[in-house]
Amino acid sequence: MCIRDRNEIYPKLERNCEALTKAVADSALDHNVDAQVNKVASMFQLFFASNPVVDYVSAKSSDTQKFTVYFNELLKQGVFVPPSQFETCFLSTAHSKDDLERTVEAIDSALRKVSSGGCSGQ
Repeated sequence: MCIRDRNEIYPKLERNCEALTKAVADSALDHNVDAQVNKVASMFQLFFASNPVVDYVSAKSSDTQKFTVYFNELLKQGVFVPPSQFETCFLSTAHSKDDLERTVEAIDSALRKVSSGGCSGQ
């Protein structure tokens, strides 16, 4: 990869991640779900916690049962995120605008299920 490509690719990945994480945070607010969306460059994770997640201790305070519902709901919709609350999601240049929009819709649906107290077996 040449420097010019890097100067175009990485800013685009960051813009995509910013748009995606803003949509996720907005969806969590809309569904009244306590959630923290952490991101760095093109990596992000959603923590089911009411306080900022800044270290191991605060990460451990997140609700892993809600994450399980979220994870399973996303799988049902064909969106794979890491199966652990303590891993991270990565965006890549392979993710199209349509992929990102579909992901936002799937996350919104999953957060709706989390907010209703649904379990993964329902």
